Amino acid sequence: MAHVNHSYAQGRAPHIFDLLEAWKRGQLSGMAASTRTNYYSNVRNFIWWGNISSPHQIKHGLIEDYLGYRTQNGAAAASTVRSIHAAITKFCDHLLFKEIIPANPCNYVSLPKIIVDTPVFLTEEEMRHALRLGFCLGCGFEVKFALATGFRLDEMRRFARKNINLDAGFLKVKGKGDKIRTVPIQKQLRGDLEIMLSYKPDGPLFPGKNNEPRSTQTWYKLLLPLRELMPKISGWHIFRHTFASLLAQRDVELAKIRNWLGHRNIQTTLDYYVTLSPSNHDDDINKMPSFET
Repeated sequence: MAHVNHSYAQGRAPHIFDLLEAWKRGQLSGMAASTRTNYYSNVRNFIWWGNISSPHQIKHGLIEDYLGYRTQNGAAAASTVRSIHAAITKFCDHLLFKEIIPANPCNYVSLPKIIVDTPVFLTEEEMRHALRLGFCLGCGFEVKFALATGFRLDEMRRFARKNINLDAGFLKVKGKGDKIRTVPIQKQLRGDLEIMLSYKPDGPLFPGKNNEPRSTQTWYKLLLPLRELMPKISGWHIFRHTFASLLAQRDVELAKIRNWLGHRNIQTTLDYYVTLSPSNHDDDINKMPSFET
């Protein structure tokens, strides 16, 4: 039987966020900055979601519920869910080593029951309906941008106006692992970007307070009214799935989709968007169906 520090067992454990910060400064300090940030943010988001204040509240059932929530309706890719599970596992290993908890609850989590490897995406009709509702609810341009670029939420959140090259016709974005990629500017998006750059060429494309990038929580709150009207939209990631899936259905070369999405391995693209015959059209980005209703 695992030994447990009795002061913790008797309910006097430090607040969970104090433990999280100590973990970040200690065990995670030797990691690359991007890896450290991913581990930390994955555990922090789990703690927020579960309204956790004490390490004793971290149970395998709660972890399964959270991973199921992230997977629901294809909101998070299987690889993302595995990364979240790995981060929570590492944090709980730290708590176990510190004798704060008697066992790692992640050891009892059944990932195969949770992960759905096929992402859900919007049909053309659903996509246009989401855009109509989005513009009525105040998140229309954000939804349009997500559909037209396939950006991840964090990529949209941090995307700077200086990385829009209208003359060359591409967007330059920093993805996972700080890897830079370019995505062609879709013709349905170009006019909006021209207007936005004409009155403010600098700063985030989607500014928050003090012209800083909006917080992740702000983005989720922005999407909430649309999610209530269209429950299939369980998160911003479904627009990325839609971007890739609808292009794949139109025979766009898989390697192009892979590059635009920023997948390191083309097998990742194959796992999610198994398709069809290649095409060499230079205008492939514009094979997305019309956003017009």
